[in-house]
Amino acid sequence: MHLSKIIKIIAAVSLLVIVLPVAADSDKNSSIKQEWKEFGKKSADALKSFGKAMGETGKKIGEDVQNALTPKYYGTWVYEGKSETTTVEIKQDKMMTVMQKAALDMRYWSGTYSATQALIVFTVEKSGTDTGYSRSESDDEKTWRILYSFDEEKGTLTLRCSHIPTDKDGHDFSEPTIFKKQK
Repeated sequence: MHLSKIIKIIAAVSLLVIVLPVAADSDKNSSIKQEWKEFGKKSADALKSFGKAMGETGKKIGEDVQNALTPKYYGTWVYEGKSETTTVEIKQDKMMTVMQKAALDMRYWSGTYSATQALIVFTVEKSGTDTGYSRSESDDEKTWRILYSFDEEKGTLTLRCSHIPTDKDGHDFSEPTIFKKQK
């Protein structure tokens, strides 16, 4: 029983030795408060910096993922025959145009599209001709199914569609046709 009283007295004296000088010396107390305040500020700055770095890293990762998911078929693609050029423009905003041009004559089809990994479904909303002397345009509600494949190494898009009219050179687009990306 005496041992437990001794331990209690030692503990009480230890607390008094620690607490009394701190309480008595207000300069030391404010110094400790200032150190804690500084520590808190530095910790907050470090966390803010870490958060900013993580945000930038997250943004970069997001951009990389977006680029990986961005379809390779976006852009303007050109097939050049002997006397006629067929151009296919596929935009990110889901708009698409197919145009065939020979000298002053031009035929075009424009509308919207949806796509999978091998098929573009093109909904033609307008079509028209321009001969240099006359123009005509009409509203359409036709749907073209266009099979495609992309060769990243060559930068080409192979299209196959029986709805694209045979060009003036006699090229039949129901056969696979290689289009080169216009720069």
